[in-house]
Amino acid sequence: ARERRALPAPVVLEDFVLTTNIGGFSGRVSSIRDWTSRLRFVGGPPAAEAVSVSTNNPKSYAGLSFFQAFWDAPQADSSGLTFTGLGVGNRVGVTTQLFGSILAAVGMIYAFYIKPIIKRRRRERVIGEMATGRYGERAQHHAQAREAARNGAAQHQEAAP
Repeated sequence: ARERRALPAPVVLEDFVLTTNIGGFSGRVSSIRDWTSRLRFVGGPPAAEAVSVSTNNPKSYAGLSFFQAFWDAPQADSSGLTFTGLGVGNRVGVTTQLFGSILAAVGMIYAFYIKPIIKRRRRERVIGEMATGRYGERAQHHAQAREAARNGAAQHQEAAP
């Protein structure tokens, strides 16, 4: 969920570097290879150095992950004033999501690979028992047990007033 929280320290953008693909920036986002922001956390350790945060290279500070989220491309009427968007997030639910994903993968492996093998082996066992005649005895025994249970229940109902 989107929740507003105060940052642990002020963040200062020291530099922004736009890395383009061969041919330079053509005005289209597809010509951009990477956005990189050089950040410094003010109020942290006195010798805190600036860190580079790029599109797929987040940095952590005080339990939060900082990542390059978006960039405002220069417009003709912007007088050269553009901005960069920095994303901030925490990683609290990652373990739960990872567990759920692993559980779903294991369940699918069981449902689509292991269970069909079990069912095939059961079917082969029943066919083998039918071929040797043992299955008929077992089925007959179960049928007799069910019939005895039904008769016992019917006799119990007849005896009741």
